[in-house]
Amino acid sequence: CVDGTVFLYAELEAMDKSILNKIPFVDLKAKWEIWGKENSIMKKSLHFEGTEDNIGFVKECTFGEGDITGTAIDAVTKVPLHAVAKKTDGNGAVTGNATLSANGGFNFSGLPAGKYSITITASGYHPHTKENVAVRKNQVINLGSIRLVPEGVTLGSASGYIINSQNGEYISGAEIKLYEGTNTSVEPVMTVTSESDGQYSFSDIKTGQYTIIVSHMDYSTESSSINVTEAGESNQNVTLIPNGVDGDYDFHPEIGTYSQIGDLRIVLTWGEEPSDLDSHLCGPTKNGASRFHVYYSDRYYEENGKTFSYLDHDDTSSYGPETTTVYDMNTSGKYSFYVHDYTNGGEEENTMLSSSEAIVRAYVKEDTGRENSDGEKLYRAKLIDTYHVPANKTGTLWHVFDYNAATGVITPRNIMSVDSGSTGDIGMYNTRQGANTNSDDTDLIDKATIMKDIKNKKK
Repeated sequence: CVDGTVFLYAELEAMDKSILNKIPFVDLKAKWEIWGKENSIMKKSLHFEGTEDNIGFVKECTFGEGDITGTAIDAVTKVPLHAVAKKTDGNGAVTGNATLSANGGFNFSGLPAGKYSITITASGYHPHTKENVAVRKNQVINLGSIRLVPEGVTLGSASGYIINSQNGEYISGAEIKLYEGTNTSVEPVMTVTSESDGQYSFSDIKTGQYTIIVSHMDYSTESSSINVTEAGESNQNVTLIPNGVDGDYDFHPEIGTYSQIGDLRIVLTWGEEPSDLDSHLCGPTKNGASRFHVYYSDRYYEENGKTFSYLDHDDTSSYGPETTTVYDMNTSGKYSFYVHDYTNGGEEENTMLSSSEAIVRAYVKEDTGRENSDGEKLYRAKLIDTYHVPANKTGTLWHVFDYNAATGVITPRNIMSVDSGSTGDIGMYNTRQGANTNSDDTDLIDKATIMKDIKNKKK
């Protein structure tokens, strides 16, 4: 990758016939730089990168090294497993083994940027494979808790619900295709349609790991890994984002729908425990003079009657989803997203957030190529990144990522902090665990603001 800077350069130089060049014995060097690299009024940093698949300009250089980490657990009991994790090439040949820890954790460190296949195995369990895991420079990719299904069981079942991410309502008529393992280029094992209550189910199929692809013409298409067990794995839910148009926030209470897609959408889901996790988004106000904080007790950020960001859906009874949307983005600011364990807030040594199997997905909009009945261009949500809560950590506040609106670059943070219970005491939130521990003053200000609001505004 090559980094470069393009800038407007200007200088003023006296011509040979200028009176300044007629003064004897005086060299005035009649040349003056007006704009250079440091003070140019037009300057842009460019990154040019070439790979086997593509060559051209990119938002930032990705070449470098990164890590892949995760934790293996029993799909039924959720107990950590002593597993073996291997990375393989395109032909399935093993190219490296992970470093293992006693609590089921595994870690690949110092991997060159690129895409990898990771297979996790344990004695007495079906193997689990994650395909196309993208490693980026100076980042740790957390795969979260990997559920391994016990061997020795021939048939099992799996079920869940298809849910509208913006209002929490169930979606009927969604098509769910089931694929064995992670290969979705073959014919599906089975195809079902979600019922009127949004539920789908598969039964009488052999136990193991599967992939489902969920589609509906009015929503985003999503894929998810599910497990089929003898006891029947339930609540393997999938959230879909409705298609919408570009424009100002617009809610239709008579039909309970949102017609706008938004510039950035963030969806939080988790497991049965703890029952209440909360989404928190901090970002720049429209003029950039201060920062807003959107969460359950202050769901809107608006100015002059216009909504710029909104907590579309708040869930307090397990699983989620919780959805936060930036409808009109300040394109020169930084947005930071956090998850707080409301159920266990104030418990210093609590690990429930870490074991919640929380997942955060971030989306931007893309053109569907279709129009609505009013002739407006329809957009759908495009997934740009997925984050799993760091495993085996104490803490009740998870700083998930920062989004640079000027460059469109999203940066994983994965910082777990301990909430001591003191109102707005920033000094109590400096216990940092996790792989990416770089922070700045803005991060600390955001964290103090969040914790103060959490303590002062109860549900």
